[in-house]
Amino acid sequence: MEYRHYYLARHFQRLGFAPAIVCASFHHLMTMRPETSHGEVDGIPYVWIKTCQYEGNGLGRVFNMTEFSLKLACRRLGALPRPDVIVASSPHPFVAVNGAHLARKYSAKFIFEVRDLWPLTLLEVGGHSTHHPFIRAMAWAERTGYERCDYAVSLLGGARDYMVAHGLDEDKFVHIPNGFDVEASGDIEPLPE
Repeated sequence: MEYRHYYLARHFQRLGFAPAIVCASFHHLMTMRPETSHGEVDGIPYVWIKTCQYEGNGLGRVFNMTEFSLKLACRRLGALPRPDVIVASSPHPFVAVNGAHLARKYSAKFIFEVRDLWPLTLLEVGGHSTHHPFIRAMAWAERTGYERCDYAVSLLGGARDYMVAHGLDEDKFVHIPNGFDVEASGDIEPLPE
């Protein structure tokens, strides 16, 4: 299971909000695939969109991410309450387009949470061409997210300049780094002075 959104949702509940999570039914970090398309985890409503299984970071993962966004675009989410805020998180590179669409559909605020800089990672680490159709599609999705969001939240403090250069209004950037849940972490030894 990918825990960032789970812990954020738990904290949102404590603040009096009613979060729900829509995610793919398969991710390489999951230990157990969900058996249904919707359910609850510790009081948090989940909708799992059925996606293919894959291994590693190859074409199977690319297909899984693309399949998720395409199915989300066509999926009715009637089981969930009408949202006031949509948070779209970037491990799936095309989810920014889904977030912008859903926010417009429901007249909700749109927060684009950028955890991975797509397609920059593939360009710099993988050495792919900026002319590759998949890279161009990811760049379009990224720009869509930056241009249409109400805020862009990044785990990467130094991402502001990159995001602004790719369409984000500078005033919409918010840096919120990863944290951890002290209660869920068990016994924590104090740091030495």
